[in-house]
Amino acid sequence: MTKAELVNHVAATVQLPKNKIEAVITGFLQGIVDALQGGDQVALRGFGSFRLRHRPARAGRNPRTGSTIPIPAKAIPSLTAGKAFQEKCAVSSLRNVCEPESTHMKAGL
Repeated sequence: MTKAELVNHVAATVQLPKNKIEAVITGFLQGIVDALQGGDQVALRGFGSFRLRHRPARAGRNPRTGSTIPIPAKAIPSLTAGKAFQEKCAVSSLRNVCEPESTHMKAGL
């Protein structure tokens, strides 16, 4: 789902103009980015928590030449899904995986 599709979905759900929904979603996402840049963790109960994971500097290899190259340290944003979010995704993914199998079984495949 793209940001535009999310705006359309939310606008249809809450009956507000799309430009206001887009402003709210943009502000929400910018708030998460600003908090992470400030060194904070963002926890949304039932959804998950965003935090920066720090990867140390390491040595890598150039696959073309085989020479060793330094890879600098960096911070990677990550989302740890909350329990309720994980459970909903597990149920929906099981449904998506199981339905085609039952369709194939009915067709004799």
